[in-house]
Amino acid sequence: MALKAQRRESFTSLHSSYLPVVLLAATSAIWFGLVSQIVTEPYLDEVFHIRQAQAYLARQWHVWDPKITTPPGLYILSLPLLPFYDRSHSNASIPALRALNLLCLTVFLPYQIYRLRRALLRSWGVSKSEVDALHVAASVSLFPPLFFFGALYYTDPWSTFWVLLTVDISGSVGEVEPSGRWVGPATVASGIIALAFRQTNVFWVAVYAGVKEVVRVTKAEEGAGERLTAGQSWFEVYALSWCEKRVYDPLVGEAAFQDYLKAILSLGLNVVHNIVTIIRRVLPHLTLLLLFGLFILINGSVVLGDKSNHTATLHLAQLLYLWPYIAFFSAPLLLPSVLSLLPSRLLHSSLLPLPPSPLAILVPALLAIPTIHFSTQIHPFLRADNRHYPFYIMRYFILSHPLIRYAWAPLYAISSWAVLSSLAIPTPRITAPAKRKVTPRLGAPPSGPTVSDFLAFLLPTVLTLGSAPLVEPRYSILPWVMWRLHVPPCGVRVAAGSRKELAQDREGESWLAKRLIRFWRIRAEGLELVWFVLINAVCGYMFLCRGFEWSSEKGALQRFMW
Repeated sequence: MALKAQRRESFTSLHSSYLPVVLLAATSAIWFGLVSQIVTEPYLDEVFHIRQAQAYLARQWHVWDPKITTPPGLYILSLPLLPFYDRSHSNASIPALRALNLLCLTVFLPYQIYRLRRALLRSWGVSKSEVDALHVAASVSLFPPLFFFGALYYTDPWSTFWVLLTVDISGSVGEVEPSGRWVGPATVASGIIALAFRQTNVFWVAVYAGVKEVVRVTKAEEGAGERLTAGQSWFEVYALSWCEKRVYDPLVGEAAFQDYLKAILSLGLNVVHNIVTIIRRVLPHLTLLLLFGLFILINGSVVLGDKSNHTATLHLAQLLYLWPYIAFFSAPLLLPSVLSLLPSRLLHSSLLPLPPSPLAILVPALLAIPTIHFSTQIHPFLRADNRHYPFYIMRYFILSHPLIRYAWAPLYAISSWAVLSSLAIPTPRITAPAKRKVTPRLGAPPSGPTVSDFLAFLLPTVLTLGSAPLVEPRYSILPWVMWRLHVPPCGVRVAAGSRKELAQDREGESWLAKRLIRFWRIRAEGLELVWFVLINAVCGYMFLCRGFEWSSEKGALQRFMW
């Protein structure tokens, strides 16, 4: 009977693991079919992109639209359609060009996410990595600001794919170091292609991947000893890092704010020790930075065309918007963080993260106020173009009253804490009755995202968003993807304890807390997919069925979009 039940469970797990893939394929096909049937003409930025691609397909290599701000990677990728291009029926090429993004969204991008997620989970010691990797692959492709453009001819799907491929080639995710002479040249080649789709990708293929390589080198050269855990004094961090080449890189779930500063100090000291090795290992990333600098020197700007409306500027308020952005789209994954904010007498659970201290919310909220005051920028496009959702967010939540923008400071602080706490491996806190003796669980400590992982994520995010004058949901796609890759599985434990031990840790919890945590651990990923499908359905309906006209452009149908 036990063997039969085990086979049934294995059969169910095998088939349920492919449900996200089936869901992705079905929703993508429906979305592409509806867009192809209803939106038969190029829409918004598609006008420039498709016209430029058609010029290349017509072998007019000298033609370039000055309104286009990004390099021609997407149009070069479309050249395999050249044998099938008919100049007399240029509109016939529109579905084929759009289908390139559909191919990326349903095949190339999910496969790349699957590879990266499996490598990451294996480095953490997580079992059942295949099932979780399939889910995350489907989840990323269904992410609404990315999924939307899977049926249009925009740069976002392929731009995201080439960044992730470069990160994979360079071995920036996981602990297995790629070997072979081909790794460096392949990283540079893939990185150049990523830059050919969007210039700001340099912050991910060069800065992010470079920082991860630096961390890997310092840990490979680290002195012998157990992993340094959070709580070391400043002197201990300095002494161990400088004298013994130890790396202070605690888990996110263990770290306080000062631990991030200590980790920076530790990494800096270890970089000095290993400077020659590090320079040699990050040569591919330095090459990409030098090529990017050469491009700016020749071009005179980061963007190619329409430079007056896309000048890089200091826009730190963008970083504040990122945290509610992630919290909104990934609300199902942040449920434990939200529950931990409730009074413990209502929901008491050892599996909930510790609630933030008052200072952990108050200090970021206070720091957000001067950032809001001095760095909030409202681009002219954002004020004038009511086809984009940020227009309404700014109109009703930022500009409706001179003081309302400051009222959101606590929201920025709470959402940033929730996003950060979601990176902590859910290690139970033992909360047993006073008379019961509890034996601590033995074995290897659970692994997961570390402080250096978050710092490597934060640096390119600051460079990407903090220099963008225009607020667009598309600009935050890569930060969200990188964050989502590192969120530990909700229903999978790190290999450091049995189910029986886990059940013992949960004794004494409230009935409601037990039910909510059990439901979340089993259903959170499914709820995430349902949430994405629901958002995509609403946005798809608004785009396809709720068109409107501007009084200045009679007869031209305008549509809502990201």
